[in-house]
Amino acid sequence: MRWNRASHLVRPRRTFSRRVFALILPLLVLAHAFLPVAGESPSSFAVLPAFSSADSSALSTTDAPTPLSPTSGDKEAGKPPEGTEPLSATLVTSSPEDSRPSGETGSPREREAPAPTLLRVHPGGISLGIKLQDEGLLVVGVKKIPTNDGHLVSPGEEARIHVGDRILTVDSVALDRAELLGELVERAGAERRPLTLLVRSGEKVRTVQVQPVLDPEDNRYKLGLYVRDGASGIGTLTFVDPTSKRFAALGHVILDQDTREPIIPRGGSVSLSTVVSVERGEEGKPGAIRAIFSEGEKIGNVTENTDFGVFGTLDRLPEEITRSPLVPLARVSEIVEGPAEILTVVEGRKVERFQIEIEGVDRERRPTTKGIVFRVTDPRLIERTGGIVQGMSGSPILQNGKLVGAVTHVFVGDPRKGYAVAAEWMWERGGFASDKR
Repeated sequence: MRWNRASHLVRPRRTFSRRVFALILPLLVLAHAFLPVAGESPSSFAVLPAFSSADSSALSTTDAPTPLSPTSGDKEAGKPPEGTEPLSATLVTSSPEDSRPSGETGSPREREAPAPTLLRVHPGGISLGIKLQDEGLLVVGVKKIPTNDGHLVSPGEEARIHVGDRILTVDSVALDRAELLGELVERAGAERRPLTLLVRSGEKVRTVQVQPVLDPEDNRYKLGLYVRDGASGIGTLTFVDPTSKRFAALGHVILDQDTREPIIPRGGSVSLSTVVSVERGEEGKPGAIRAIFSEGEKIGNVTENTDFGVFGTLDRLPEEITRSPLVPLARVSEIVEGPAEILTVVEGRKVERFQIEIEGVDRERRPTTKGIVFRVTDPRLIERTGGIVQGMSGSPILQNGKLVGAVTHVFVGDPRKGYAVAAEWMWERGGFASDKR
């Protein structure tokens, strides 16, 4: 997913993310959070920016980093604050002490630096279209419907259903897509009967009854709510375990763009994507990759969305991955200040290598998504993108022939500078086989 002070490279934010509203029978459905989505059918293409991260620090004129991911601000559901970039949802100003993503608190773990690993993985670098299916349908806005007597009503709002609530079932039917809700609402409206909704508000689950109303604008029954059934965006594959085909990508968590809460996937997929354009990064304005993907090119499933990235299993290994040699996965103790390179896509599907300089490494034994500070030194990447841009989240970093980390943030004040997470933490937090270490 616009992710501020530090911004993640995966999600669309203000500038590049426009929310697309799909009018479905009973209500308006927000097509996947991150951006202009062309249709909802499995074979349709989606033009998307990057994803959003848990880091919600504010943009500034300093060297503060900004998470690289997509997000957008709906006109109905609420606009993001002025001066923020499309990373995810509304950004919250925080101090440097508070800018650490969730899960990074606490004292360093006390343990000795282990010996170098012999583990080998396929380095990534390919651009991925990522879709996450959340629990039920998320309410992201309210729609006022005109009545014949001149009033504006929202049956859902009158039933005390609020933005951030989740509609889990309708008449005991579990909801896994917005279109299904539309069908149920239309049927109940035509039969002049109320619907029984199971709604979760925070930790509380309650049952409410709602009577659909007819919208004279299109002669369809609606609940007067905007809902979303998942999230879509662009990110980068970091590495793949050649034995299990388990993969790691992004390097940071994907947040819901409206609630700013991590999405707990009830399912998800990754597909090959094609980069169609790049918005150059400038001082104070992070750039962004735009790409298209089709579910017809699905290559795997997402099982986890964590502070240290998105994880899952590939059904097949893309040619771009199989033809690249296996490389050792480095431990934090093996990362050094000095030259390195990132693998990423800035045009089409071509994975390219670009030179960077690692300027600092957090060698405390505490997992963090910002443990590596680096600067882009390759004039080719600077010329084409301005440096690090949203959508590059997860781009693998190689040093001395080993995979050492993945790009996670870009500095708002200097797009040539960014943060990265150590590959060791992604491996550890991703649930890969520990006996291989």
